[in-house]
Amino acid sequence: MGIKAVLLDIDGVLTIRDRVIEGASQTLKELRKNFKIALVTNTTRVPSRIIFERMKNLGFDLERQELFTALKVSREFLVKNKANAYLLVSDMAREEFYGKIQGKRP
Repeated sequence: MGIKAVLLDIDGVLTIRDRVIEGASQTLKELRKNFKIALVTNTTRVPSRIIFERMKNLGFDLERQELFTALKVSREFLVKNKANAYLLVSDMAREEFYGKIQGKRP
């Protein structure tokens, strides 16, 4: 069957905080030639929009659908299951859920 996709953690693999690890951007370009790519992070402090913008500003060629964050996956779970939640997250992280959970602003 073979490998079809590569999942890469962002912090510690591609970046360290807001610094690009040497060779990471080029490695991602090379991997993309043969594999589907998913960039993942378990951070719950900031919304995926900010992480995506940071990665783009650091020079990574990235599509929104390639980014998977804990907040984004949580939001998608709630939407898929038509569920609501009491959010215990930072004000910044709440952005991820605006207008997505039963049309309410958390």
